[in-house]
Amino acid sequence: MLAGLSRRMLAQIAVVSAALVLGGMTTAALATSWSKWQVVARKTASGPKPALTISRAIREPRGIGVRGSSPTHIGMRIIWDCTRLVTNRRWVIDVLGGFHALPYVRGNERCVVTVVAHGRDRITVLIYKRS
Repeated sequence: MLAGLSRRMLAQIAVVSAALVLGGMTTAALATSWSKWQVVARKTASGPKPALTISRAIREPRGIGVRGSSPTHIGMRIIWDCTRLVTNRRWVIDVLGGFHALPYVRGNERCVVTVVAHGRDRITVLIYKRS
């Protein structure tokens, strides 16, 4: 089944799988707990090849999630910097559309999430925080 896929497609599948595992939540688990997620930022772009950048600072996060949606295609680079006392850590992942719970945010004083997205037609990116 995987033999016909290109190396790039296999790499993208591996990145998405790693993001789900690192996030510690599967989509099925998230579907039962949507009431705990609150939208803190939203941005939409449209056109033949839309691109957008969205950023949001979140204080004392219990969880942070990013959702990218498009009727055809959306690719996203998610960058998040978290600060605890005097240490600052940065993580970066490249993913396709869907919901992605970001790991390593619980217990930090502040996290800044930046999403750079590109796609086709109309793309929408939402940043969530767990309440």
